[in-house]
Amino acid sequence: MKSVKSKKSKKKKKKKSKSSKKTELDETQHHSIKDKEYITREIETSITLLESPENNIVLEALLFLSKYADIQLNNIIFVHSGGLLPKLLALLDHNICILRVSLRLLWQLLAMVEAAQLELNQDKFDEYVLKIVRLYMSHSDVHVKQFCSLILSIYSTMGKAAVLLTEPGVVGAILRTIKDPENDVILNSSLEVFSKFIEMESVRASLPQERDFNLDIFVEQMSTSADCFRTILRIFEKMTYFGDDELQNRLKECSLVEHVINILVDPDRKEYVPMCLNIIMHCMGNENTNSYFVTSLEFLKFCQWVKTCPDDVMLICANIFLELSKIDSIRQMLFDLSIENTILSFLRDYDKKVLNTTCEAISFMSKHKYCCEKMITPVVIKKILEILRRTGDSEDPQNETALSTLHYFCRRDSRTIHMIRAYDGLDVLFKYLNDGTDKLSENSYRKVLEITNMFVTNNQLQSLILSPDLYEVILTQTQSKFDEICMRSLEIMINCLNYEDFQNYFLLNKGSKIVADKLSNTTDERIVRMLIILIHNALMFENLANDLVHNKILLILKNIPELVKYRNPLIQRVMNLIYDMCLPVKFFETGRLELVDKLNERFYVIDGPWHDPFPFLEVLELRRMSTLSTIYVIDECGVVGPEHKDHDCYSIHQQSRTSRSYLSLSSGSSAQTRCSINYGRLSHDPYLPKYVFQVQKLLSGVPSLEKRIKIVAEFVDKNLCGPKANCTIPDKLHTFKLHIECIREKLGTNMIPIGYLRLGFHCERALLFKALADHVYIPTTFVKGKGRLYWNEVALIQTEDHRTFLKMFVVDLMNNIGQLLPVGSRECNAYCDIQ
Repeated sequence: MKSVKSKKSKKKKKKKSKSSKKTELDETQHHSIKDKEYITREIETSITLLESPENNIVLEALLFLSKYADIQLNNIIFVHSGGLLPKLLALLDHNICILRVSLRLLWQLLAMVEAAQLELNQDKFDEYVLKIVRLYMSHSDVHVKQFCSLILSIYSTMGKAAVLLTEPGVVGAILRTIKDPENDVILNSSLEVFSKFIEMESVRASLPQERDFNLDIFVEQMSTSADCFRTILRIFEKMTYFGDDELQNRLKECSLVEHVINILVDPDRKEYVPMCLNIIMHCMGNENTNSYFVTSLEFLKFCQWVKTCPDDVMLICANIFLELSKIDSIRQMLFDLSIENTILSFLRDYDKKVLNTTCEAISFMSKHKYCCEKMITPVVIKKILEILRRTGDSEDPQNETALSTLHYFCRRDSRTIHMIRAYDGLDVLFKYLNDGTDKLSENSYRKVLEITNMFVTNNQLQSLILSPDLYEVILTQTQSKFDEICMRSLEIMINCLNYEDFQNYFLLNKGSKIVADKLSNTTDERIVRMLIILIHNALMFENLANDLVHNKILLILKNIPELVKYRNPLIQRVMNLIYDMCLPVKFFETGRLELVDKLNERFYVIDGPWHDPFPFLEVLELRRMSTLSTIYVIDECGVVGPEHKDHDCYSIHQQSRTSRSYLSLSSGSSAQTRCSINYGRLSHDPYLPKYVFQVQKLLSGVPSLEKRIKIVAEFVDKNLCGPKANCTIPDKLHTFKLHIECIREKLGTNMIPIGYLRLGFHCERALLFKALADHVYIPTTFVKGKGRLYWNEVALIQTEDHRTFLKMFVVDLMNNIGQLLPVGSRECNAYCDIQ
């Protein structure tokens, strides 16, 4: 019996051990916890027990939850879903054991569960967070401080770092911890919090006043660990990015850039190269730190390192040297250090951004005289031309940066345009010229035109660029809507005026009309000034001058506002030059020829009112037009040849005494007259040269100017005497009209040479007197008054009270022939119908 019972008890024990083995927790199988329902109930129970007033029960529950959370991520997510976070925060006032485990578990929640971060981010938990800050600042236990620092480093990244600053002295506490940390974990997490603080302007402003703030401490702590090294570099990157002056001064004092360069050139720290370059680039943006390191040995190391730097950081390196090249005060030093060679090394790259940045740096460095000489080399010009030939780049497709550099080189050194020619750069230049403002910006196209003008003004190279293609471009761009481009085109045109090919192109392509239209439409006074210079220079050439006058340039000049004329005296000078070159226009516009205006051949006067634009004789002849008004022409009034000297001009005068002779002469019955008629066009004048010869003969030996004037006046009267004195004014007018009609019919035109007239009143007599007086050296004017009133004024030297002066007189050609009427006198005013 006893043995049987023992056997049964042994079997029961075996069954019990088997069942106990089945219910034991297999810690090697992490998923086994959640597979057992009673374990889940235990987790929920443990979370509930955290509210127990018994510390032992709370600590046991915390340890259980901590072990459970350490197994896998899903476990920590599960315990958070059970409302763990607020219960942990409520335990911050408990004993050291509970505090340690609570902080550790809280750190795990925040580090692994995003939902926990979002929950803690609520305002209702701010006071608990500040309690953690106070624990970090004052608790003596290293584990408590470590977990607090880890929690704060996470919390600072959640967008509520400013909450931490509401606790007084937190920045100072962090700085003291960084200076003397208990371990590397506390140091790095404190650095992480400080990294977030440095982003806030209030912290940066107060940092210089913090007693424990010393950047050398940060530099020293960089050697602590890789994590600390990375975090401190990030802090320096942020400090330099914001660029506060006081902080930049502190960074300068601790030689930050030099330290960073040493890190940069260290081949074992390649991963930090982008961050180091960012720090240097940020320092370039502040006057306190942008150049102080140039004299250091580290900077020379950097210059050498840059020449072989990786492609992915070449752009930022190029930008650093670009910023250095902009500083005028260190340019000489950069030249002494041969920095231009470092800058030129970037041209090896193919990235357009790097090339553009390099071109800009080259331009700035070239402002130094000797550096410019070293940089303007065939290699550099070739590279710039190569860049300009590139097409299809998404970055700067029109290569405007390289174009600006080339333009700057051309302005700085005349060798540049010779190098452009030597390396086939003219094709590139013409390409950009033809692109126009449709593809290039206004500023870039202006630079292209300026480079072109440098070629045009260079005696050795101008023949290479002058062509119809260039003429077409500049004539077209004169009409540009961009004022600067218009001005540059006009400048090139001015420099091309001396070339016959350009003159011909200008005339064939309506250049004068383009200039006239631009002058009449522009409101920019600079363009007006440039157009006036162009017109002034063009007046040197007869073909251009005539074309400009035919395109009514004088009328446009007259319509320019008086204020603009006052500020630009050249306008009036140009008008005077046109008047001097084209006396018919001057008389038409002003109604007066001065004493110094000598009638040239083909001078003409329109008899009667004329309200249309001024008619040009050449146009009338070419188109065979006949005006309603009579046009009197002074032509072929030179010295008469020997074959005419025996002709008795007085016999012509005698023949003109009868009406019959008027008709016979005007009809041209003589063979000589028939030969001189060019029917329908302007006929030459066989009579005026004879008049001149006869007057010269009559004045021979007559020294007195008054007598000479009277002789010429009487000669005019005899040749344009009209009918007998007893004729009434209507009879005289009727006879004169018949006389003019006969001449018109015979010549086939209204253009009548003055020598054909045998009758004449004020206009005809004053014109003939002016023509003869000019050839016998009697200075006289030709003036148009009201209606058909014309007269001549002469200048005589008068002496009165031992004082010598010039006085003007009007010559009477109608009543008392040859009488001199003082200008301004009653008789003169009556003669000229001046009231």
